[in-house]
Amino acid sequence: MKLKSIIYFLFLFSFALAMEKRELPAMVVTPKKVKALLSEELKIVPSLINLINKLKEGDQLEINSFVLTNKNLIDALIEAKQRGVELRVIVDKQSYKIDHKLLQKLAENGIPVYIFRGDITNHLKTVIWSYRNDQGEILYRVAQGSTNLTHLAEYNWEHTTIIPSDKEIYDIFKNLNDHLVKNSDLLYGQKSIFPGKRKVESQEEEVLKKQKITLESTPKKVTAIGSLTHDLSDSIKKFIERSDAGTSISISTYTYNDFDFTKTLINALKRGVKIKLIIDGATLHNRNARIQSYINSQLLDLTKEGAEIFVFNPNQTELLFKKYPIKAHRKVITIDRPDKKIVIEGSGNFTYLEAINAFVIHPGNLEIFNTFKRANEHLLEESVPYEFILYSQKLKEQESARRQIKF
Repeated sequence: MKLKSIIYFLFLFSFALAMEKRELPAMVVTPKKVKALLSEELKIVPSLINLINKLKEGDQLEINSFVLTNKNLIDALIEAKQRGVELRVIVDKQSYKIDHKLLQKLAENGIPVYIFRGDITNHLKTVIWSYRNDQGEILYRVAQGSTNLTHLAEYNWEHTTIIPSDKEIYDIFKNLNDHLVKNSDLLYGQKSIFPGKRKVESQEEEVLKKQKITLESTPKKVTAIGSLTHDLSDSIKKFIERSDAGTSISISTYTYNDFDFTKTLINALKRGVKIKLIIDGATLHNRNARIQSYINSQLLDLTKEGAEIFVFNPNQTELLFKKYPIKAHRKVITIDRPDKKIVIEGSGNFTYLEAINAFVIHPGNLEIFNTFKRANEHLLEESVPYEFILYSQKLKEQESARRQIKF
């Protein structure tokens, strides 16, 4: 009885904590301009479901998600299929391992479901759709960001941007989807065929290279970059390398571990650039001791050069449903230059690990910049300075040393 009471209390506490951040209804009007959705201001997945519910016969929608386990979203897709919406779903193999029955449900209702089986992870979190307006024009939309399409993601600090694109950006994500489908396995009713891992088809690489966008010193319009056509780390580093004294850069990421990116940040700090790095506490709790030592050394080097580092939920103690910690899961960079404000946001963590990701670059959009600036300020309010954590660890080590001396 006591155990049930404790579980019930934890559930109520978690629910109250999550609801405290959300006061706005889950409602999105199809935007005429880029709209950023923040999880502490809006329920992201229900908002996407609201958009799907508006699609009609002949409209097209594709979901490409690392994980797809949100039952309400699954039901909305099935209902859309019954209305005559053309659908396609692509997920990483990890999603199949987590809950293959939900994916099977989609397949049994006639929705093509593709399981990406490549050597690297499909880490995208995108929804693209096209539809006809009342005037008969075909409109294109892209929703992408850090939000996995799960129930638990609704409790994290996430973001998704909805982009009313011309066909150029829509096609970038459509081509990513087409490429992944060619390296995926299709679910058939009650059966799934997994012939093993497949490598990316070399003939497809040439096609993708032709679609590569050359980044100017500063893009003049919204630009999307994917890891199949760009080295994402190198592309993003160029924006930091072009920043000088007077520039402020704020970075939020779930995990951090990239030596080359760290060097780029250190060089920027030496030029007088101000840098804030917000990481989730998971970065400090890697199970591999060697990897954790690499991470710690990078964070220390950045701190010594003057970077301000903040850690969200450093002890991973704010728990939801058993052992699931609330996460700061955004992947956003804001660059505040004297002449221009730039936002780079997407699905990729800033680590050396290879995965299929995409980022969208928003140059000169003051409204989007202010939204993500506000988003990072929200995270800062809930985070602890890394220097404080280092100081606390030092005190613990000193106390441990004193106890050993006594014995």
